[in-house]
Amino acid sequence: MGNEAVKAKDYSEAVYHYTNSIKHDPNEPFSYANRSMAYLKQKIYTNAAADATKAIELKPGYLKAHHRRGKALSNLDRFEEAIKDFQYILEEEPDNKDVNKDLQDCRVKANKAARMAKEKEENPDKSADSKKVEKPKSSEKQFKRIAIEEDSDEEEGEDEQDEAVS
Repeated sequence: MGNEAVKAKDYSEAVYHYTNSIKHDPNEPFSYANRSMAYLKQKIYTNAAADATKAIELKPGYLKAHHRRGKALSNLDRFEEAIKDFQYILEEEPDNKDVNKDLQDCRVKANKAARMAKEKEENPDKSADSKKVEKPKSSEKQFKRIAIEEDSDEEEGEDEQDEAVS
C-alpha cells in the first residue's frame, strides 16, 4: 500500500503505510529505505537520514539506502558524510549517473558553504542576509544622472495645445 501511495505522490500516506510495515516487522530494511524515500520527498531530511541509516544497519551494503542517506545528509549540510555515501556507491557502480550528479551537486554545495563561512569569518560585521553590492569595474560603462531640459513649444504654433485627459 505504501508503494501505491508513492505512485500517487501521497508521501504522507506512504509514510503511514511504511511505518505500519515497520511495526509488523522491524527487521525489514526495505520498509525503512522506502520510508526514507517518502521523507525525502517531503523534505523531512533528518527522518530520511535516520531511516536510511537503519536500513543500512539491517542490510549492510544496501546501495539505495546509502543514496537516500547521502541525499538527506547533503540537504542537512552534512556534506562530508554525504560525499562518503555517494563515493561508497560509486565504488560498486562507477557509471551510476544519478549518484555522480548528486556527488557533484553535494561538492558544489560544500564548496559554497565553505566560501560563505570563510567570508563570514573574514567579515564578521556583515550580516548573513545582506547582499554584496559590487562596484562597477573601470572597464564597464558608468551612467550619470542628468537633468533634461525641455525646449519651449512657442515655435510650433499657439493653436496646438495638449488635450487634457480626464
